[in-house]
Amino acid sequence: MKQALIVASVASMIDQFNMPNIRLLKDMGYEVSVAANFQNGSTCSNEKIEKLKENLKELDVNFYQIDFSRNVLNFIGNLKAFNQLKRVAKSIKFDLVHCHSPIGGLITRFVFNKYRKSGTKVIYTAHGFHFFKGASLKNWLIFYPIEKICSYLTDVLITINTEDYALAQKKMKAKQICYIHGIGIDLKKFHSYSEEEILTKRAELNLSDNEIMILSVGELSERKNHKIVIEALSKIKNFNFKYFIVGKGKLKSYLEQIISDYNLSDRVRLLDFRTDVSELCSAADFFIFPSLQEGLPVALMEAIACKTVVLCSNIRGNTDLIKAKKYLFNPSNSDDLSSALLEFLEGKTREQFLNENKMQTDTNYENLRKFDLEKVFTENQILYNQIGGGLKSLYQRLDFFSNFHLSDDTIIIFSVGELNKNKNHELVINALSKIQDKKIHYFIAGRGALESYLINLSKKLNISENVHLLGFRNDVSDLYKVADMYIHPSFREGLSVAVMEAMCSGLPMICSRIRGNTDLIENENGGFLVSPSSVDDMVESIATICNMSEKDRKKFGEKNKVIMKNFSIEQVMIETKNIYQLDVNK
Repeated sequence: MKQALIVASVASMIDQFNMPNIRLLKDMGYEVSVAANFQNGSTCSNEKIEKLKENLKELDVNFYQIDFSRNVLNFIGNLKAFNQLKRVAKSIKFDLVHCHSPIGGLITRFVFNKYRKSGTKVIYTAHGFHFFKGASLKNWLIFYPIEKICSYLTDVLITINTEDYALAQKKMKAKQICYIHGIGIDLKKFHSYSEEEILTKRAELNLSDNEIMILSVGELSERKNHKIVIEALSKIKNFNFKYFIVGKGKLKSYLEQIISDYNLSDRVRLLDFRTDVSELCSAADFFIFPSLQEGLPVALMEAIACKTVVLCSNIRGNTDLIKAKKYLFNPSNSDDLSSALLEFLEGKTREQFLNENKMQTDTNYENLRKFDLEKVFTENQILYNQIGGGLKSLYQRLDFFSNFHLSDDTIIIFSVGELNKNKNHELVINALSKIQDKKIHYFIAGRGALESYLINLSKKLNISENVHLLGFRNDVSDLYKVADMYIHPSFREGLSVAVMEAMCSGLPMICSRIRGNTDLIENENGGFLVSPSSVDDMVESIATICNMSEKDRKKFGEKNKVIMKNFSIEQVMIETKNIYQLDVNK
């Protein structure tokens, strides 16, 4: 059975973010293990951690205690975690490792780097880089170099907001960089509460009919920045409100003190940890999310799911969810927030405020549909399937290289076609004789009258060790996965199936500039068109693709998959059906 390992610094990240991934991997036939710190650092209570362990046991998931520290500078603690995870890595041959959080991701990628050579795929999800637009110099100096170095040890880097995705594409060196819509939110769990239910919840909080209920949800920490909301509200005297903060944390006493200092004790309440957040969001008139740093915040998504009016800090992650600038504020400027609140609320009744902002809450909700759990589940499934396919391709490539005694840096050129004059394989052989690069090997699947001629030509040009005639093959689709590029040098074609299959496999293409091929290949957009009589054209095109990095070759070839959508069997059947339905008598 295939083996998968999910790693996070703290168990709460497993509980809050990774249970759907665990179930998905189980459904895909993996035996799943989890490695995390179940003892320290979690935002979950001890009771919740014990419940998590019970859930993992029920799912038949192995779990390991790893003493990760959340402090990157705790070298002794993290060295201990490194050695603990090393022992786990030695005990089981993992096919897939998916790690989360900066420290967990750092240690995991170093531990498993050597296992990548034997086929282990390492995935890292960045739940919000600690370096971002507006982040401190300290964060950039510490975390950027770490993530940059670790990206070289990463097969797939997953980002969950558009700013991180753009930065990763530009700066990180992972083999594949993906964007997924966060961890997902199960919209089916959120429903519209009746007016009676809302009134009951408001009465529980001692709210009068005309009082505006303002709500924030988040850990009582500097990063969640609740202080700025309290400061902003202290400057406002002209409307009737109560402000509630759900969450617990080390700043509780500090926040209680500033609430008292601003004489807001009768209007601002700390609600501590709550299990009724969705009911509170539905009862609230205004949800304020003032964080200084986020990846893609679940609390904000939940408020949007409840169709609550949202005002949030203008930062990465939040701006993926809230697009209208009117509902964004500078999280470092309490005056900016108090001005925004006055604009929304001054001189308005509660009913007027809600009516004026209903269209925006509906717009926010429609945008949130992109982040629905089912959609994210599908995105993860596609990614895991691609990785599973990647493992198969890797093993096939390793076996192929072993069978033909090829070195790791060999570049494979592949062609499919009968060995005859029309298929023009000798053009490629002549080009390789001019290139004289022993790393380049040419494989042809097909048989025909010119077999002896091509063998003798290769010997005459002193490249016989680099030209391989495979004969008839029934595993062509697997050979496409082994190849680095595909060449189809024919003099004549209608619309070549072999070319289309190679394009569907995402291979960079070199094809003769003839009818049929020109319908498929868009020059320098996934492939090159060359004269079927020009060895120099072929030499130049082969050299161009060979000089690309593996990553760039893949990007180049991926364009062909997009082109081939127009030639899919579904599209052809639609066009054929339209022809069958033509009334020829008109």
